[in-house]
Amino acid sequence: MKSAVLLIGAGTVLATTTALAQVAVTRPVPRGNAGQWVDIASASPEQLKKLEGKSVPINYTLTVGPHGRATACTHDGKQAMGKEFGDLTCTQAMRRARFTAASDANGNPVESSYSGRVMWAEGDVPGAIRLTPP
Repeated sequence: MKSAVLLIGAGTVLATTTALAQVAVTRPVPRGNAGQWVDIASASPEQLKKLEGKSVPINYTLTVGPHGRATACTHDGKQAMGKEFGDLTCTQAMRRARFTAASDANGNPVESSYSGRVMWAEGDVPGAIRLTPP
């Protein structure tokens, strides 16, 4: 049986301004392991079949509210598979991601964003983290 893999890159943070012009001076900090937000076990057997011999890189950005929860997600998946796996990435990250919110110069929590990258792949990919679906 081939193993399924999911590569997760380190996230980056982008501060944004809100309607109240509050500027984040600290970054949102992921609570727990951001590498566990997205996993191959949540992909359907049909999706795993589509991945055979392919890899689908997805860059995503979460909008992080002042309460530390993701409020929106965008991704760069454009083609059919990219959109499908980008949507799956966003669904999983929105459900699982938790943060210590970014704060403004006064220490008040503010909206910000957090960006990351996921590589969806199936089979033997050099350097991949091995995750076998149940």
